[in-house]
Amino acid sequence: MLDPLDFENRPIISKLYRKRRVAALVLWLETLSSALWRLGAWAALFAGLWLMQIPALFGKTGSILALLLFLAGTVLIIQRDFNRLKRPSLKNINRRLEQDSGLTHRPLSTLEDKLANPQKSSSRTLWQRNRERALTTIQNLRWPWPRPVLSQSDPYALRIAAILVLVCGIAVAGPEWPHRIKAGLYPFSFQFLEPESDKIALWITPPDYTGIEQITLNSEPKRRFIVPEGSPI
Repeated sequence: MLDPLDFENRPIISKLYRKRRVAALVLWLETLSSALWRLGAWAALFAGLWLMQIPALFGKTGSILALLLFLAGTVLIIQRDFNRLKRPSLKNINRRLEQDSGLTHRPLSTLEDKLANPQKSSSRTLWQRNRERALTTIQNLRWPWPRPVLSQSDPYALRIAAILVLVCGIAVAGPEWPHRIKAGLYPFSFQFLEPESDKIALWITPPDYTGIEQITLNSEPKRRFIVPEGSPI
């Protein structure tokens, strides 16, 4: 294993640690994008449909079914894809550096090996030589770069279709997009929870010949009054 107190090879070991950190970040970004693209495309698709009010064309039932389908799909996608969000192992990090650098015989894995029989002098000598050759290969390590993973996970480019639906929805909705998104996410209406309005008024206008002023009725206590014949309400 690598010894942090190996002062002779410390610059080489420090360089290896830096590239391992970069490789770990690259692997994490690739895993994150592979896990999140389905959820993002799913949300973009339904957002576009709600912005264009397509589920509302089928009435309240269509809006509710669209919301239930969106929620069910979101739960399934999260359960399936978020299990991939795992921390890259040292083995995967070393393997990525070896592949991107074109190294053969896995020299970085050799650095982590332990000598099985250190009692034999020949074994120790052979193991040390092999370790020194592996250390020299670190100078040839290249900085890793992210690889395109979406083209492998989505060969039919369905994510592009979802983005196009979203763009069309934004163009159609215009400034009304917040209200349409809210209506799509909350298509329910509970009228029995809404307070009854007490702002009810009734205007009665007696004919001019009566000389009686306009009569206004609202939520005030009931009282008796006379309505002249022919008064519009």
